[in-house]
Amino acid sequence: MTIQIERKFGYMGYLGRVKLYANDEPIAKLAVGDTYTYEPGEGQGIIRLKVTQLGGGSNTLFLKDPAKVTISVNPYYTITFLLFFACLFAANITPYSIVFLPLALLLCLVFILLGFSKTFVLKEVSE
Repeated sequence: MTIQIERKFGYMGYLGRVKLYANDEPIAKLAVGDTYTYEPGEGQGIIRLKVTQLGGGSNTLFLKDPAKVTISVNPYYTITFLLFFACLFAANITPYSIVFLPLALLLCLVFILLGFSKTFVLKEVSE
């Protein structure tokens, strides 16, 4: 059984590498565009994959057959990041800064919380 893992392009952690874990043991570090082929030992059964980078985590993916997996940035994380800066920009150019600044702070908090739990998303790709 082989599992092929590919890290897609994403702005988050672009210069750094993500650490890939299989059954809670580190197996590789992947940069953007890297592909890693994992060959588990005989009789391992279900493989549990996850990634981390500087405290940011991902969902846990359970695999048991030969599979192809992609690592990408969580879209909600990206949207929150962009909305945060949009609120800061709007607070500076409109007279409604009393509305946009608390909203920007709330989005900043959501961005931080998402970063600790689900910065990256692991998806199994069907061929």
